[in-house]
Amino acid sequence: MLERLAASNALDSEEPPYLHCEGCTCEEKWWPFDVSAPTLLVFLVWPFVAQWLLSLLRKGNHRRRISS
Repeated sequence: MLERLAASNALDSEEPPYLHCEGCTCEEKWWPFDVSAPTLLVFLVWPFVAQWLLSLLRKGNHRRRISS
């Protein structure tokens, strides 16, 4: 009987971690990255914000040259 229990535990330990968890709802992780969604959003948006700020600086410098 102990041999069967040991064999059963060995089989359980070979399961992937997303299939074997204790006290939680087990679902396969759908997000393939180790970053959160807000962090990914910042990484995607910051180039556009930087481009917009640079265009504002260029317009400001252009106006100063015209008025002087």
